[in-house]
Amino acid sequence: MKTGIPAYLAGLLAASVLVAAVLVFPARADISKRKSPVVLAVEQAAPAVVNINTEQMIRQSRGRSFGFNDPFFDEFFRDFFERSPRRYTATSLGSGVVIDKRGYILTNEHVINRATSISVSLLSGKNYKAEVVGSDATLDLAILRIDAGEDLPTVRIGRSDDLMIGETVIAIGNPFGLSHTVSTGVISALHRSIKASEDRIYPDFIQIDASINPGNSGGPLLNIEGELIGVNTAIHGQGQGIGFSIPINKALRVVDDLIRYSEVRVGYSGLGVQELDPRTARALRFDGTAGVAVSRIWESGPAEKAGIRPGDVITKVEQENIFDVLEFDTVMRQYAPGDSVGMTYFRAGKEGSVRFTLAKFPRKTLSEMAWHRLGVRVSKAEGNAGVVVNRIRTRSSAQLIGMKTGDIVLRINNSKTDSIEDFYKAVSRLQYKSSALLLVQRGMYATAVTVGLE
Repeated sequence: MKTGIPAYLAGLLAASVLVAAVLVFPARADISKRKSPVVLAVEQAAPAVVNINTEQMIRQSRGRSFGFNDPFFDEFFRDFFERSPRRYTATSLGSGVVIDKRGYILTNEHVINRATSISVSLLSGKNYKAEVVGSDATLDLAILRIDAGEDLPTVRIGRSDDLMIGETVIAIGNPFGLSHTVSTGVISALHRSIKASEDRIYPDFIQIDASINPGNSGGPLLNIEGELIGVNTAIHGQGQGIGFSIPINKALRVVDDLIRYSEVRVGYSGLGVQELDPRTARALRFDGTAGVAVSRIWESGPAEKAGIRPGDVITKVEQENIFDVLEFDTVMRQYAPGDSVGMTYFRAGKEGSVRFTLAKFPRKTLSEMAWHRLGVRVSKAEGNAGVVVNRIRTRSSAQLIGMKTGDIVLRINNSKTDSIEDFYKAVSRLQYKSSALLLVQRGMYATAVTVGLE
């Protein structure tokens, strides 16, 4: 007697298995047909996107406040008065993008600010230690470099002067540590200005609705062709779907400076400006609501040669509207010596325009700016950090706040003044500012003082 599955049942079973296999595992279609422009753009750019991890040694004061509301001065006075502060390590996340195959990475300054250790990871899974090549807090841009021992994949550089509201954009970054996260959206607006604090404004942002979260900062904003058009920088603190990116054209203006000089060189225009209050506007026959008044012209400077005069009201630099001195200062810091800059101005009720080339700061001019605006002349402090004040102008701002000859200037705003060259570089950064914070040492003690600039 035979046992087993009859032949006709076996045939039915085999057929049903085949049908089930076809239903569960259909034949795969050509995957290339599903590759949308977004997929193609991400495939091209993602290998150049990096995740940035930083560590910072935090020294926590034991409840003591020194009242300066500035991290540098708080740290300085803790060094004097607190010998055993509590220390701990804080970590943070960010993103960046490789712009040069030799390992140069573009990111935000705030991503790496005060970091004691920086590591970078690539899409390939490789990790590297990174060094800061240069950074600029005013523009919130930084360049890192890693030594990979090989050419790295780079992003294709696009342009941001032809962007369209409503066009599709792609963000890649490291939000909340979720590496190489992709989000898409559209350009919501252009030329947004964001005021981050009383003394810092970021002009000319791209506003996007692609999801931007903590950790995305420094990552690339791409167009639909996979080209870099911006650096993702900020989110709106009280809204969703509102993010901001630095236009790539603006970033590239300073990248070369950061790589070659480790800082953004300041172009010399030879003009000083002041706020345009209603009374001043009336006196200058200007009926607008935005702009800055030219308060000083330096002899033989680029502005004087171009025909700018004291009393002119500057309303635009290139195509960027100017609303106050802070914005004028921020916009002008984008331009280096040798750059051509166009300005729109009003004079005696009529509009005019000029274009001139920024120059390097003449050493004599920097000395005169320190004398006329701060009211001091200095020399190197022998055997000490800083520069020593050896002369004070009568009725100057320095004299009014009580500075004396023999005082040592250790710092101007965020810049150390360990040498005469450092001092003059710091002075050049005050070109359009109305005040400066100085750290001044007298004897064994140092004091932070605010000086109004003339």
